[in-house]
Amino acid sequence: MISVLLFLLRPNSIIPLLVRVPVTSKPRFLKYSTRLLSTLTPISSVVTKITLEKATSKQGKPYALFNFQSVATLSPEEAAQARAFGQQFMEIVNATQVVPELAEAS
Repeated sequence: MISVLLFLLRPNSIIPLLVRVPVTSKPRFLKYSTRLLSTLTPISSVVTKITLEKATSKQGKPYALFNFQSVATLSPEEAAQARAFGQQFMEIVNATQVVPELAEAS
């Protein structure tokens, strides 16, 4: 199972925070995002609170489970801005991944 990467845009910040959702919390994230989608609410249009819950593996090692909660809905204008920012950011990320490949091909 592959972990999930989230780009969280924080107030007054132009660079999103990258959060890697561990494999152990992926089902919780999928359930959260499915709940949002079932009400036709894009994840980019809500403010999400992420908390940690203590857990212990079968071997007795402690780890944290992520809990996801929608705490506010963005206005249509804010949601459009967040969506546009996300698209622009991903274009930059994707472009930087192509550049090393082009350099290696030269």
